[in-house]
Amino acid sequence: PVLMAAAAVMEYQVIISRGIDAQKAAVLTVGSVQADTDNNVIPGTALVKVNLRWYDEADRRIMLDGIERINRSIAAAYAMPESRYPTTLRKGWSYPQRNDPQMVAKLNPVLKRMLGDDKVWTIPPQMGSEDFHHLVLDNEKKQYHYIQVGTAKPEHFAKAQKEGKL
Repeated sequence: PVLMAAAAVMEYQVIISRGIDAQKAAVLTVGSVQADTDNNVIPGTALVKVNLRWYDEADRRIMLDGIERINRSIAAAYAMPESRYPTTLRKGWSYPQRNDPQMVAKLNPVLKRMLGDDKVWTIPPQMGSEDFHHLVLDNEKKQYHYIQVGTAKPEHFAKAQKEGKL
């Protein structure tokens, strides 16, 4: 299982480099590989934990299909019986964070009047692991305007802005 897990981790990287258009953004991170706890025991199983991030649902599908295809091909290459092929458990997901343009157009002018033009700006869509969208998925109204609030010394902010780190 450890060799199979290692092979899978290596092959997963090809999903992004060869499966996703280079002009798009998608991330496949292997965050954890777990097997046994001793160095002289061949474990019966291995667990590979993966995190996916994307903007385009089609790219998400490419990643999920690629993971399944790789898992099955490695199991076949190791002559595993099909009944022992790797299984996939999806624990959850995070859609890309995309503010509703109509809400942004309505709320940002009010925020700018209250806080000042230089204190409010529009952030591009984000594919972080933020789970805010889960608060609105099951609501009748799915529009939202996710606002990040932060504080910093003005000189630190200006330096970060100048260096493109915002």
